[in-house]
Amino acid sequence: MTNYKKPTNTSKLPAEALLAVALGSVDGPSSAIEHMEAEGQRQFVGSDSIPAEILQPYGVEVDVEAELQKLGFELGEVFPSDPLFRGCSLPPGWKRAGTDHSMHSDILDEYGRPRIGVFYKAAFYDRRASMSFLHCLRRQTDYKLAEETGGKTWREYVEAQTKEGPKILFEVVKETPDATGWLCDENRAARDEAAKKTEAFLTQNFPEHDNPFAYWDKDSW
Repeated sequence: MTNYKKPTNTSKLPAEALLAVALGSVDGPSSAIEHMEAEGQRQFVGSDSIPAEILQPYGVEVDVEAELQKLGFELGEVFPSDPLFRGCSLPPGWKRAGTDHSMHSDILDEYGRPRIGVFYKAAFYDRRASMSFLHCLRRQTDYKLAEETGGKTWREYVEAQTKEGPKILFEVVKETPDATGWLCDENRAARDEAAKKTEAFLTQNFPEHDNPFAYWDKDSW
């Protein structure tokens, strides 16, 4: 049996260990919890495991374990001492990577593209983990532009995660000169109209865009 590395089960830490973590934090218990969560992310990234809970893609019926195995994942058993995780070896060239939020990590493919999102809250009092599949084609909203323009400009776009990096395939920009704020009614209407157009583009050109296993191997965009 493969000897997989996994994160520490913080829910089973003895009281004295939890006290030591809290006392070791100069900013008190809150900072200690943040440190525990950051350490949990670090341990997951360095592990040979994935969350045991794999979320079913919305609107698509697939056998998620079979899809992982097709990609080259070697799935182990759920750890008896920690049912939150199971052993797992990634396909060649794939790797686990942390994000700028300690509860969120990614599993990247050989091209560095995030293919799986991993949620792991390592806090001992509410420890949880799950993973979900990411889509190759994503409809994005430019919230920063809307905020910077006070709601007068709303931009929606379709972005493909190509082997060379993200590529914008289609975009809609709506100007709302009468907007009174970036979340006012006029701005929301512009957002909804732009969203409909980007969704129509996806439906017409990429009918399987809701399937998180589609289009990743596409070479020409």
